[in-house]
Amino acid sequence: MMTNECGDHDRSRGGLEVLSPRQREIIRLRVVVGLSAAETAHRLGMAPAAVRIAQHRALNRLRAHLQG
Repeated sequence: MMTNECGDHDRSRGGLEVLSPRQREIIRLRVVVGLSAAETAHRLGMAPAAVRIAQHRALNRLRAHLQG
């Protein structure tokens, strides 16, 4: 059981490598730091809608990587 948990942890950490640097930063700011889309957009010089789209695409990419 512990091996699966470690394997899942390694896969999730490695999963971030499939994201672009901008996608990683958006996920960090939105999920880890807890900023809103507007706050994230202001920090990155993007429109809030572009942040939401990039976050959605990044999460889909992570999900596909972790499932496959």
